[in-house]
Amino acid sequence: MNFNKAKDVIDSIYTDIDGHSISYEAKKKLNYTDKTLIYGEILLDSFYEILKVAQPRDGEIFYDLGCGVGKPVFAASLLFPFSKSIGIELLQDVYQGALKVKKNFEKNYPNEQVNNKKILFINGDIFKTDFFDGDVIFVHATCLPNQLMEVLSKKLENLKRGSRIIVATRSLYSDKFSLLKSITYKMGWGESLVNFYEKIK
Repeated sequence: MNFNKAKDVIDSIYTDIDGHSISYEAKKKLNYTDKTLIYGEILLDSFYEILKVAQPRDGEIFYDLGCGVGKPVFAASLLFPFSKSIGIELLQDVYQGALKVKKNFEKNYPNEQVNNKKILFINGDIFKTDFFDGDVIFVHATCLPNQLMEVLSKKLENLKRGSRIIVATRSLYSDKFSLLKSITYKMGWGESLVNFYEKIK
């Protein structure tokens, strides 16, 4: 699907979904004050350019770790030849928001669900959930402290060789990855340095 059509589809299915509000209310209900759960969203044009750097190939699998209401998941599926596009989200209410968007998509754009491509959402903790079949992994890590980045880096070592990991703001702590590029992009929360890695060991 070309970029303009994908943008129209995504704008349409998110018309009545405000991820920031859903996340705020979910954290308020659970009395969460953890800054690692601060909500942020991509800008579609920037995310398109980001994923192009990762050079997705036919049949590969995309994961967004901490997907919010799922905008990167839909963007990856509509704009690139992934066989699966999967988001993992910790907060139940935010996860339900992603499912609502998926329902909107399935209802209003049945003809776009072709070639056995799958869009999936998992309600889970990225530190406890298996995503090791992934080929391209995106993580918005701006608010993750060093300790959690070390834990995540260790877990990412279980990915297959050749997997590409895209990390917003932060760096990986592992010699099993090669840093390919570092580029600054505009995001919904401001400008962010994005680091591109490849699993080499």
